[in-house]
Formats: sequence, C-alpha cells, structure tokens
Amino acid sequence: MKNLFLLLSFFLIFSCEKKEEFVQAKNPVHQIFVASSEDVVNDFIDFRKAVYQNDLKKIKSYIDFPFQSKDACFLINENFEKETISEEDFNKFHTKIFDKMFIESILKVKTLELLEKGKTTTQDLKLGNETFRMTASFEKPDALLLNIASETFVKDLDWKPEHNRIYEFEVENKGKLKLIHIYLAG
Repeated sequence: MKNLFLLLSFFLIFSCEKKEEFVQAKNPVHQIFVASSEDVVNDFIDFRKAVYQNDLKKIKSYIDFPFQSKDACFLINENFEKETISEEDFNKFHTKIFDKMFIESILKVKTLELLEKGKTTTQDLKLGNETFRMTASFEKPDALLLNIASETFVKDLDWKPEHNRIYEFEVENKGKLKLIHIYLAG
C-alpha cells in the first residue's frame, strides 16, 4: 500500500510539471513575459476599467507628461499646433483621445484570448456610419498595441474610407503598462 501511495504521488508530481510546461509552450504571452504575463493582462483590465469609468487620475497613471505624439494632438484638434500634450491639455481633451469608439471597442477585447494567444480581435462594431474593430496584440517583448481599424460609409462613394488608430503601450516592470505613442493612418 505504501508503494502504491508513493507511485501515485510520483505520478501526480510528474504530471503537474508536464502540465506547466504545456501551458508555457502553448501560451505565447508566457514566452514573452515569462511570469508576469498575468500582471500585464491584469493591468490592461485596470486600464480598460479606468477608461470606461472616466477615472482621469487612474488614466493619467498610464501616461508620462508631457506626452509627445503629433497624432494624439491631431485627435484633439486638426489645427492643434503642438506636438506634445501637457497634463492640463489632457485633462481638458482626454475624451477625444479615448473617445466612444475606443471605449466601446476596448470593452469587447477578450482578455483570456489575449493572455493565451498574445492577440485578439473584437467583432465588428458600429457607431453612426462607421464600422470598427480593435485588435490587441503583444508585438514585441515589451509592447502592447491596441489598433482600432475603422471604415466609414459615405453614401455617394463606391469605396469606404479606412483609417487606423494605434495606441502603443510599453510594458514596464511587473507588467505595468505605459502609453508611449499614438499613431494615425489613413
């Protein structure tokens, strides 16, 4: 009986080790961030919650000011002459940077899929005459990209104008995200 117990104990320990190896081999985020992948996704969830709740203090903890991004300035105002956004400007205009399209799409990001596969894309969403979706992906060992791709329906055009907004976050120590750039295309 003692031998049977030892044999079963050995089998359980061995199978647990193999399961952990399987999870790490299957999970690209583990390969990128090793032990902190859950921390990165948890911080993403905290950021998403802050944006949804319009928690300005929490949102600002994800950004260093002055924030340098000519494209982010363009989101505020097409005629905005600056290339950096001060904390005061951000306080006034943050809802143009994290607008309704951003909020609706980030709420649809499947965090478990992001954790397991390193990439996820939302279903198509509609807002007025625009159709859009967000892709969240780990592109480098230290970056999370949120890409909003949208198409605008224009009645008298044979084609749909497309554009993308890409929010690039750096992954800092212990999985903390920091917005480092916003890119516009299209």
